[in-house]
Amino acid sequence: QGAGVRWRLSLWEHPWRDPASGDEKFVDMALIDEAGQTLIVECKRARDTEWIFLREESGGQHDSRLAVRVFVTAAREGKPPQVHEWCSVPHVPGTPIGTFCIVRKNGQRSQELLERTAAEVVRATEAVARQELLLFQSNKKRISRIYTPIVVTTARLSLGDVDFSKFDVEKGEASGSSFVEVPFIRFTK
Repeated sequence: QGAGVRWRLSLWEHPWRDPASGDEKFVDMALIDEAGQTLIVECKRARDTEWIFLREESGGQHDSRLAVRVFVTAAREGKPPQVHEWCSVPHVPGTPIGTFCIVRKNGQRSQELLERTAAEVVRATEAVARQELLLFQSNKKRISRIYTPIVVTTARLSLGDVDFSKFDVEKGEASGSSFVEVPFIRFTK
C-alpha cells in the first residue's frame, strides 16, 4: 500500500489451466485496488540467492522506464470486449529494465531460469483475465481491469550495465561491468 492506493487480496492459490501444457496450476495470489488494477503475484523464496540482471550499457539513458506491459480487459454489459490484450501503459514509479538474468545460489551459478517463472506468470495473468471476463459476461456486468504480472522474491536483486561488445562468450564474462543492488526491476524479453 502506498501513495493512497489500497490493495486487497482478491485471489489466493487460485487454479488456472496452462494453455502451454494443459496442466492445472495455481496463482499464488492476486491483489486488486479500487480502480480495478490487478496484480497477479508469483512468490519465490530464495535463500542465499542473488538474481543478477544484465542490460546494455547506456550511460544512464534508460535507468527508469515508465511504460509497462500489462493485460487490459474492458467490456460493457452483454457486449464483446472492446479490449482484451497486452498493452503498454504508463506506470509510476519507473523501474530499471533487465533483459538477461543469472541466478546465483550460495555464490554458485544455478540452473534455475527466471524466464520459466516469468513466462508462467504471464500465462497465468492471461488465464485469470480470461476467467474474469467470462464471469463478468455471464453475469452481464461491465468489466474494466488492468492485470500486471509480478514475481516477488526474497533473493537479492542486482543490476549490471554491460558492454556486450566486450562480452567474452567462451568465459561467460563481461569486463568493465558495473553492478548495483536494486529494490525492484522489470524483466523483459
